[in-house]
Amino acid sequence: MIIVRFLAVGACAAALQFLVLWLLLHGAGLPYQPATLLAYAASVVFHFLANRYFTFRASTSPRGPQLLRYGVLLVVNGVLTLGIVTACVEWAGTTPYAATLVAIGATVMVGFGLSRYWVFAPVPAGTERSHG
Repeated sequence: MIIVRFLAVGACAAALQFLVLWLLLHGAGLPYQPATLLAYAASVVFHFLANRYFTFRASTSPRGPQLLRYGVLLVVNGVLTLGIVTACVEWAGTTPYAATLVAIGATVMVGFGLSRYWVFAPVPAGTERSHG
């Protein structure tokens, strides 16, 4: 079932995001905003590869168009993540960790819809040009 695979990949991506966030906040001493964005970036690289090969099994579709569409997804979810984290920290007084958890909840919904129906949507037979 696609949704179960998507959620499993997402759980791994979230764990990676929290690990990187912790390392950047406590190990590197970065402020929460750049640490949040860098942790998010690390998780989405994993997320793209795992979803391409495991969740949606879309590795035979051309990679270039998937990467472009995924780039749009990244921008949408990146802006959403930073907005939610900033609002939660600045206005609600939460920690960056709690705020990131809220952001992940929102981006899961957006990410699944865009991934399934746009980023990794099956290419109609006979329309594939390359497998790059």
